Amino acid sequence: MPGTRFDHSRYPDPVAYFEGIFGRLRFNGAGWAQVNCCFHLPDREPSLSLHRCGGFNCFACDAHGGDVLEFEHLRTGRDRRVIAQDWGAWSGKPIYEPPRPAWVRPAPRPVIVKEAAEKPKLTSEFFEATRLNFPAVVAAAYELLDRGCSPHALDGKIPRGNGWQNRQRLTRADIEWHFQPRLFDGVMSYPNIGIRLDLKPAGDGFNIVTDVDIRTNDPVEIEKCMAAVKRHMGDRQPDAVTGRDGLHFYDQAPLERLQRIFGVNEDGSLLKNVHKLDWPGRDEGVPYDNSLPWTVELFGPKHNVVCPQSVHPLTLRPYRKGRGQ
Repeated sequence: MPGTRFDHSRYPDPVAYFEGIFGRLRFNGAGWAQVNCCFHLPDREPSLSLHRCGGFNCFACDAHGGDVLEFEHLRTGRDRRVIAQDWGAWSGKPIYEPPRPAWVRPAPRPVIVKEAAEKPKLTSEFFEATRLNFPAVVAAAYELLDRGCSPHALDGKIPRGNGWQNRQRLTRADIEWHFQPRLFDGVMSYPNIGIRLDLKPAGDGFNIVTDVDIRTNDPVEIEKCMAAVKRHMGDRQPDAVTGRDGLHFYDQAPLERLQRIFGVNEDGSLLKNVHKLDWPGRDEGVPYDNSLPWTVELFGPKHNVVCPQSVHPLTLRPYRKGRGQ
């Protein structure tokens, strides 16, 4: 990038850097290793993928980045320029880092995944429901592909395989091979369907989704949630309804709008792919939390979105198209 003062050639070797934090790693043929995430607590099962070239992504808390500099920034909370300066990889004006008290939290996160719905256990009833729903999922995959989206197979709500964020968009010839039943935890798993939001979708595909998650049956809280949706979306109807009666609104946004919403890294890439838009008590200073009765978020490029015809792992109800489709 013209004018940059970061010398990537002086960054630590990614494999040595990651192994200095996590110990000995085993990388698969695609160059990925799986570890327990250090950005959210608790992480009882490995959810953080590390690439031998420096990229990383957690499918539980969405911590992600393209190099070890971004990983060190998220891990410690330090200024990226100061980190690069310590590595001898900063050629700009010397950066002064004021001392921080020992009690200061070292990282700008963690995210605490509290709710079972964030990573639900798959049951025999769920596997049977997806088996019965399999033809509808395959048909939906072709439909989304023709629209210009990047569909992929899910086990429950989790994308199959490592590196799905950077995988080439499937073709119609790929669908049958990717959307097949497979053994998952010793059980034959028929896939759900999701899409990876792409920065530049093809055709009428979408790259940003407004996600309304409702976690309560309290009519008062539901009314407040619907009022928040109306504030942000007007009278627009949702494009999809989730298996827990949440709402999805699909949009295609230009790069400039995505950058305003999600922020920008020094290399021009988006800083994040989730933006917390609204929740109960936001205006009164209540912090965001996954256990709140309802939340409204924006999902951006490289985020996985579960799509209609999938079966929700907790309710066993299908995601379905909304009136906006």
